[in-house]
This record gives sequence, structure tokens and C-alpha cells, in this order.
Amino acid sequence: MNYKPNRNVDPSLRLPEPFIRWAGGKRWLAAGLGYAIRQRLAQTQGRYIEPFIGGGAVFLATGIRSGIISDLNSELVEAWRIVRDQPEALVDMIASWPVEQAFYNQMRLAQPETALERAARFIWLNRCCYGGIHRTNRKGQFNVAFGGGSRTPAHMIENRLIETASLALQSADLSIEACDFETSIDRAGPGDLVYCDPAYTEAASSGEERRFVRYGQIVFTWSDQERLALACRRAAARKACVIVSTGAEPEITELYGKASRIALSRTKSIGKSAGDASFHGESIFVLDPMADVASWLPYLPEDACLEAEGARLAA
Repeated sequence: MNYKPNRNVDPSLRLPEPFIRWAGGKRWLAAGLGYAIRQRLAQTQGRYIEPFIGGGAVFLATGIRSGIISDLNSELVEAWRIVRDQPEALVDMIASWPVEQAFYNQMRLAQPETALERAARFIWLNRCCYGGIHRTNRKGQFNVAFGGGSRTPAHMIENRLIETASLALQSADLSIEACDFETSIDRAGPGDLVYCDPAYTEAASSGEERRFVRYGQIVFTWSDQERLALACRRAAARKACVIVSTGAEPEITELYGKASRIALSRTKSIGKSAGDASFHGESIFVLDPMADVASWLPYLPEDACLEAEGARLAA
């Protein structure tokens, strides 16, 4: 079945919503946290920096005017750029493709030559695959099975999610970059706000053997987790506010030293049916030179917050 874009819906009247599904996405957290970030940046006139952009739920909820969004996944970054620059051509291409298993299998193996075609393929596969998961093998080849049923681009197209995201991107002085997280974080300065949502742990092993979920050929290691914490602490020392959403493991908590911590519990269901959803713990670390952790609590989902500890980051 093909889908026709609804040009009668004004994307400027919609609240931005991610145009792709992404493992560990923060749609459940985005509205409140996005508002709090927007208020902070209005006060400091700083930039917004997000080095693990993924589906961009928090970024889209901030309505920021300047900043840097980045990711090490070059296909993802290219898709964000095309969403910004060619939204209508992108939607028309995606809408023209049949949602059928035979065509899906062809698209998995396809190697498009243009940036527009690559972005369309990337987004279309994400909307049509099983569980809405972007995952590649070690060769970088997309290897998620066909989803079927409700796994189609229909919601994205009919609600103009790409056009809405494009407006958010076009209205900001924004750099969209394919780079390591440390490169982006190291550019944060006084008044800037850094939001990090890295991959979470998947095993209880220790040291370098610990691996982190990345749903791709790039694995986020324990060394990367340590490197991230150091980069965040350096940014905070430069008077940037840093917020990190990550796992609840005690070893991760130790990496952030005296940072304020908010413990959360939520349902995890991506890649599973609703009946298979499970609860798991998460942590939000706040390194804030201007306010203590209590100032952030009102913007987080009340039913998810378990506890908060910490105070204003020492100067």
C-alpha cells in the first residue's frame, strides 16, 4: 500500500515528534525536560548540544535556537540533514514505496547513490522493520526482519512528522555533524547545555568486556562510558550545564562523582510486544553550576521518579 502525504496539515501547528523510532528514545521524558532546557537556555543565551541525537525526541521538544546535534552513525546524521533540506522530496519518495516484504528485502540490500535516496531508505526501513529497531551487522548491513501489520510509514506521513522536524531544524542556527561524542561535548562553554543519552549496558561483566547496546556495527564500550563521564565533567568545569540519561548501575554512578542523581523507573518495550514490556531502572545525572537537582524535578514524569540526591555542583 502506498501513502499520500497530507499537505492540508500545517506542520507549524504540531508539536514536534520523532520521525523515526530509536532504541532508548526519550519521548516519555521529552515534554518536561525539553521545556526545562528551553527555559534554561533562554536565561543563559547558550547553545544546546546533543552528541547522541538518535530520534531526537528531547531536541525536538526544546525549540532551541542554536546548537549542535551529532552522532557517530553517519547514515542517521545524513537522514537528519535531508529532513532539514529536502523534506517534501523525502516524504514523496518514502510514500511512493510499497510496504511489502519482497520490496523490503530488496531495500535491505540496496545501496542508493544519492543522499536523498539513502535517507529515504534509512527512514523507510526504520518505519517498516520488526520492532522499529535500527540494527546492522558488523559489516554495516541492515539486518532487521520485515515488521508487517502496523509497521508502516503511515503515521509519519499522515501527521507530517518529517515536515515538522524540518521546520524545527530550519528555524535554528544548528550544526548537524557526524562525529564522536567527545568532539561535540568539548565545544561546550559557559551557558551552554549538553544533553547526553548514550547506549545502556547489556551485561553484568566488568571492565573492557562490558558491552553496551548500540544496535549497529559500533559498540559502546566501558572505556567509552568512562570517556563520556570525563568529557561531561570537563564541560561542567567550563560552566556548561550537563544532563546525562543513562543506566542505573552502581559502576556508572561512580563515574559521575558528585553530580546530582535522579533515579527513574520506566517500561522498556522497543523491539517487544506490549505484553513483553518490562520495567527497568535509569538514572539522570545533572552537573549544574547554577541550580541544585530539586530545580529539575518538577519537569520529570512524577510516576517515574523514585528518588533524587545531590546539590548544586561545586564551582
